[in-house]
Amino acid sequence: MAILIHAQSAAPGEPQVPLELQALNTGRDARNRPAAELVCLAGSARRWADTLPGQVVALAGSSRLVAVSTTFGDLMVRFDGIYSSAGRRLFPPIRLGHPAAFLAVAPGSATLLALTADGKLRVWDFATSGCLLETSVAPLLAPGGGGQPLRVAAARLASCGSPLVVLSNAHAYVHHAGLRCWMRVVDDAFPISQLTTSVASAAP
Repeated sequence: MAILIHAQSAAPGEPQVPLELQALNTGRDARNRPAAELVCLAGSARRWADTLPGQVVALAGSSRLVAVSTTFGDLMVRFDGIYSSAGRRLFPPIRLGHPAAFLAVAPGSATLLALTADGKLRVWDFATSGCLLETSVAPLLAPGGGGQPLRVAAARLASCGSPLVVLSNAHAYVHHAGLRCWMRVVDDAFPISQLTTSVASAAP
């Protein structure tokens, strides 16, 4: 499991450099329990590494933030330092209670979306240490008219900063912060929606 991040070089005036974040689910700890190694590479050079309990199931990052979810339901966050040799953590592990099914970070930001296996969706701004949203996708998954059960095909942050969830039937929903509800922005009745092209590839 790996992601590619474009981060500003530590030296002023130098261009952005691509960093690769790898999660290797092959380790064992001293008690022979599963452990993962998280490695940040700049080309072939290792910037930093960390060992995590359990196995990594989801990974996301930007030039400011890296987030990792494990099988134990923990969320590890690194903030404003992914290109340093230390790779410092912003917080101790955050207890989600369930593994993340999806993690997403807005490009160049410190805003993180986490959708866990129990259907809870949270959005945090780690620059301000604030929780922007806590809700559930359960209302979106109820099949209408005795249809087939639905599942989440993709979850990310839209360009406006709101959570965007795409279902297995290619319907897409954005969460409206003011109304505190999900709004359907793509379905069969709106083939010319501005979001149709961008979300179609996310559905199977």
